[in-house]
Amino acid sequence: MKQEQQLRNQERQRQLQEQIDRDREKIMEIEKQRIMLEEQRRKDEEVRRIEQEKFLREQELQRKQLEELKRQTELLSEQKKLEEEKRKRLELEEEIKRQKELEVVQKKKAEIEAKRMEEKHIQEEIQRQAMQQEIEATRRLIVQRENLVHRIVEEAKKCTIAVQYSPTTIMVSWSLGDQIPTDKDWIGFYKKDNPNKSYREYFRTKEHGQKQGNHFIRTPKTPGLYEFRFFPNGSYEEIARSDIIYIGPELEISGSTAFGDNNTVSLSWNLKKGEISSGDWIGLYKVHMDNRSYIKTIQLPQGKKSELVTIPNLTLDPGFYEFRFFPYKCGYTYVTKSDQFEVLNLDKLTVDIVKVNNRIQKLKVYYQINSRKPSNSDWIALYKKGSENNYYITYKYIDTKFDYVEFDAPREILEYEFRYHSATQYKYQDLTRSEIINIENTDRVSAEIEGGIITVNWDIHSQEKTTSDWVGLFRVEELNNKNYVQYKYVDIHSNATIFALPKEKGTYEVRYFSYNLGKYNDFRKSYPIVI
Repeated sequence: MKQEQQLRNQERQRQLQEQIDRDREKIMEIEKQRIMLEEQRRKDEEVRRIEQEKFLREQELQRKQLEELKRQTELLSEQKKLEEEKRKRLELEEEIKRQKELEVVQKKKAEIEAKRMEEKHIQEEIQRQAMQQEIEATRRLIVQRENLVHRIVEEAKKCTIAVQYSPTTIMVSWSLGDQIPTDKDWIGFYKKDNPNKSYREYFRTKEHGQKQGNHFIRTPKTPGLYEFRFFPNGSYEEIARSDIIYIGPELEISGSTAFGDNNTVSLSWNLKKGEISSGDWIGLYKVHMDNRSYIKTIQLPQGKKSELVTIPNLTLDPGFYEFRFFPYKCGYTYVTKSDQFEVLNLDKLTVDIVKVNNRIQKLKVYYQINSRKPSNSDWIALYKKGSENNYYITYKYIDTKFDYVEFDAPREILEYEFRYHSATQYKYQDLTRSEIINIENTDRVSAEIEGGIITVNWDIHSQEKTTSDWVGLFRVEELNNKNYVQYKYVDIHSNATIFALPKEKGTYEVRYFSYNLGKYNDFRKSYPIVI
């Protein structure tokens, strides 16, 4: 019994021990779980700490980014402000530069004009002095002639000489009037303009009477201009002259231009008396030209009584011309001349206007020059109406292979003309001019309200567009172009822009400003729009 009890106790102890072991294992398991939970908690806390630090770092980064963004925004704003100030400064500098350029151009123009006026005044002064000298010389000549006339009149009371002549004989008659004759009085026969000591022959008047008489000499065979001169008491101081005697052939001459051809002239001459001598010639002259300034000479053939001569390939400016006949022995003193004949201006410039979209784009200038032969050194220039010949806008040399020269149409709205300049003339002298060409205003600016905005369109041709051109929205009644409501610079690659609707109601218009005409000088406006 006791043994059983002991066995039961042992069994109970064993069970208790097993239970203790199991409890110990559970405790160990719980401890292990606790440790694991503690480790997990620690890890979680570490993760939370890391995440929190990460979050804080992200917040700090975001804060810094915000601060950086704010700083960049401030920098952008400052930069934009600086750019705006720079743009305004550049605009101001451009405006100042343009004003200076305009001042330089105006100063240069003023200097050129002053120089031109000075040259003109100098030329006028030279002409005035030359005219004054000419007047003075003419006055002296008139005084001399008056004195000569007075002396001749006075001497004529004392002596006169008359001449009659035929192809073989010349009779000279003289009368002394109140002059007391002397044994040494004499009359000399002279070639015109020869000095008093260079006579051809002479005779004493005392041998033929007291106060008047006649004397005969043979007519010279040499053609020329002759005269008699009276000298008293053996001196070489003449007191009377006869009229000029012309010895030589007498001609009728006439001239004309060929129909429609100013470069060809016809000469007709007919011998009325005498014979043509070797060296006799006829010269073509512009009326009032000096006898030495001939255009063309024609030698007359001996043995002929008349002739019709055609003279081609001349270069004659429009005006009046004449032929003059010069016997060989008469030098540059003509003895007869033709009636005047006119050379008309047949040179012509015509302009063909080429339009695209109702706007003048090209000007074809056709030339027809008859007064001379055109050459590739001739040139055609475009001028503002009324400009002097050295103030051309543009020019081009002609090409004789073609009968026209093509120009781009000018932009500025003005009246123009073309002028033809020949290389055979003074550089700035023109041969002929075209009709006046009127460049019309085709510039347009429009403004329309569409979808809550103002759409602006422009079509500008009269001025070259620049990036400094601008359009402004103005109240119609606003006169000061600086008081715009809105403005925008134009895009040279576009012909349109937009404006926001102004807050205030009223009537508005859009104005276009060209940099070439001045920053605040509008030259085109849209029709009014009502807001």
